Amino acid sequence: MSYEIYQGVPISKIKFNIVKADRGKYRYQSISDDIMCFDTEVTNGYIIDGEIVPFDYDNPEPYKDCEKHSLVYFWSFAINENVYIGRELKDFVKLMRELHTYCPFQKIIYVHNLSYDFCFLMNIFEFDSVFARKSRHPMVADVEKYRTTFRCSYFLTNLSLENWGKAYNLSITKKIGTLDYTKIRTPLTTMTKEEIDYGAYDVLTQVEGIKHYRNQYGHVYNIPLTHTGKMRRECEAVMEKEISYNKKVSTLVPKTLSEYKEQCDAFIGGTVLCNWLYKDRTITNLEAWDIASSYPFVLLTGLYPMSPFYLVERNYERYMYNDKYLYIVTFKATNIESNFNCHFLSKSKALSTKGVEVNNGRVIRAEEVRYTLTSVDYEMFLKCYEVKGEITIEKFQYCRAGYLNKNFRKFILNLYADKTTLKGVVGMEDIYMNKKEYINSAYGDYVTKIFADDILFTYDSLIDYTDDGKTKIWDKDALSEESYHKKYNSLQKKKFKNYKAFIHGVFVTANARKRLWDCITSEGMDEHLVYTDTDSAKIHNYTGNYFEKENRRVMELNKKIAEDLGVPEEMFAPKDKYGVAHPIGVWEHEDTYDEFKSLGCKQYIYKDKEGLHLTCAGVSKLAVKCFNSVDDFEIDRRLSEKELHECTDGKGHTAEKLIPYYSVSYGKVTYPDGYVSTYKCGVCLMPTTFNLSMSLNDLYYLFNEVKEKISKIFYEEGDNIGL
Repeated sequence: MSYEIYQGVPISKIKFNIVKADRGKYRYQSISDDIMCFDTEVTNGYIIDGEIVPFDYDNPEPYKDCEKHSLVYFWSFAINENVYIGRELKDFVKLMRELHTYCPFQKIIYVHNLSYDFCFLMNIFEFDSVFARKSRHPMVADVEKYRTTFRCSYFLTNLSLENWGKAYNLSITKKIGTLDYTKIRTPLTTMTKEEIDYGAYDVLTQVEGIKHYRNQYGHVYNIPLTHTGKMRRECEAVMEKEISYNKKVSTLVPKTLSEYKEQCDAFIGGTVLCNWLYKDRTITNLEAWDIASSYPFVLLTGLYPMSPFYLVERNYERYMYNDKYLYIVTFKATNIESNFNCHFLSKSKALSTKGVEVNNGRVIRAEEVRYTLTSVDYEMFLKCYEVKGEITIEKFQYCRAGYLNKNFRKFILNLYADKTTLKGVVGMEDIYMNKKEYINSAYGDYVTKIFADDILFTYDSLIDYTDDGKTKIWDKDALSEESYHKKYNSLQKKKFKNYKAFIHGVFVTANARKRLWDCITSEGMDEHLVYTDTDSAKIHNYTGNYFEKENRRVMELNKKIAEDLGVPEEMFAPKDKYGVAHPIGVWEHEDTYDEFKSLGCKQYIYKDKEGLHLTCAGVSKLAVKCFNSVDDFEIDRRLSEKELHECTDGKGHTAEKLIPYYSVSYGKVTYPDGYVSTYKCGVCLMPTTFNLSMSLNDLYYLFNEVKEKISKIFYEEGDNIGL
């Protein structure tokens, strides 16, 4: 068994495009500029009573504790438009030998979701180096024997292969809905032309997608590794001549690991919460609002650290509640209680707590808490909690505040304008997607940790591993003072290019979070806000004018910033193809829901004029088909493997939830058709259930304290909150 040509010419007939790299890790090397892509099709099997069988959705219980197995039964590889296919994974090595014979230069092969395929490639290659930001998620893997680098195209696009084709309007797109993944297949299984086409079109779609990036960046080797990396390249180009600003930013990088960890402690992501007054209740006539481009808005208008931090031990009030200074404070507060039904502090970010009571992970009250917070969050903490005990400042560091670089902010503004004006314009899909990707990545670029633990990969095919967790293939080398200083010194050598500091990212989220909490804590809002998620608010029976007032403030601020930047005010409110203006940063009315119900963070269902919709972390939106009504969305509702599998869109997608079982110690396995697998490595994706749940702690409050609050607030006022 070997590989065959699906389309195109033999590898020996290809005229490879070899270029001399002029930048990056391949600088001065000869490297192929041809687009190469690899993909696999895998079967998942389960060993029950000594036989490999497919998953049985009608009787899933025996599968939980049985031995799992996975096997590549088909692979495809593309060099530009030439496609080669094989059935036996080890035959890909034969192709690689031949490829290296006719192209002995450096090569880059893209794999869409390398994290998955890497588990199988470990069977046939010895990887000399692997770069990953977290275990089991390699971004780059090198095989020096064949002068080959595998890269992950999913990290580059943040899109599924199907959506990649749609988003960029590619001339070739992934075939969908034509492959039954529940069947057991092996390299001996007869495949139909339709099934072979399904696999081959995966790499053809990748080739078409990578062409877009090669055209944009000039050469394959020059394509960034990640989605955020694309934005970073653009920012570096914009900020290339801003040497004075970049040098100033370099002084904001902490000189010690302990200072850096303090900044990491102060970093908090977006706020996601359900007001405990409304949890597990069907609410009618809900208004959904969201902020137009919340993160880009605060990049344009927010204040950020513009000097190193200075330690002070008294007169803290001098640096609070003003636009001249920002600060980071580590403090202890005793005997605190939330002033609102939405709770500000996240317990997971606390340095320590005593006697703490939480709702959905957020602090209701506590005997003692210790936090490191930014000035923005600390001042919001003082607003959101009554401190019945005392506050002890353990460390207070201030810095001078200022806006981000003008040219950078103009760049963000232009991206927002282009994204708005180009949306839906025929023939401009590629440009629109670029602008949209850039502006969506701006936040990610700023909050990427500049220094991180090193992820280590060690695998030797000659070692007989066991899956007992004692022998680690993946490990972590935590940042030490020594490794931190080494990385710090390396960064300072590039201080003319350092247009951002991690502390800026810390304040990006803080500034955006403040806007949301200004809404939550505004007069009359507490009893009407039902659910929030980062930049959105879902409101019930609210008759106040907060949104109108806030939008007037935003428009005035936009005008002020436009004057500061020396740009027309209209740039802050670009018009779409229909001539409708979209001011950045304003609260926009998104929708009205007929009914809404939430069980907590990232767990809600709603009904509008188009029907039912589901958002539930850990399960596909297609799972909404498991529910007949909003009231069906109940605590402890269990969605079985079969129910989720049968929730389909008719295009091959299901709501199936899969759990991965990794192994590097598969034994010799014989499949029903006689195929014998001796591969050691793989990952089996097994269907599993999904449970709608609420912690016992949250249930306690729901049926005790919350019940009392509801009686006092709503029933006494004659408002049944939709019940």
